[in-house]
Amino acid sequence: MKFLLLFLPMVLIAPLIKLPKGSSTSPKEDNISKELNLSKSISTPLEKTFTKSHSYVGEGTYIDENAGSVDDSPYILYYSNLPGANRPSIEVEFTDGTELYFNAIGEGDYPWIILNEDMEEIGTMKLVFSSNKLEGNIRIRKNENAANYSRPLALLQGNIWWIP
Repeated sequence: MKFLLLFLPMVLIAPLIKLPKGSSTSPKEDNISKELNLSKSISTPLEKTFTKSHSYVGEGTYIDENAGSVDDSPYILYYSNLPGANRPSIEVEFTDGTELYFNAIGEGDYPWIILNEDMEEIGTMKLVFSSNKLEGNIRIRKNENAANYSRPLALLQGNIWWIP
């Protein structure tokens, strides 16, 4: 029984002890270690590219690509991501008075949560800007609460253009 009490803590602590580089208890552990290091070096640049392609630091005002001017656009999208801000923000003014709210707290490809005036989630949005930030593309996934918001969500989906 004493042996078991002395052995058990060593079994729990042993995985936490770092061996010098190049030494291992088995060839399998060396391969796993190499794979983990490889995945770390690959994922970091991809994460940076993913973040940069969806948002940018700065501000911009955008309208629907089919509109010739602010007066012709069914909405105006105000984008802001100021230096030091925790996350970007979007405000959309629809000409018909529809109120929707956008929160940049989602995960994955569609990181924007779309909320109605009662703060119920009605869908998610993906917003990708071009490298020059003069245009962007919006894609929307609706959920079961979006039935009353089909028209504004359909208007918002598609390409947007920066206006001075």
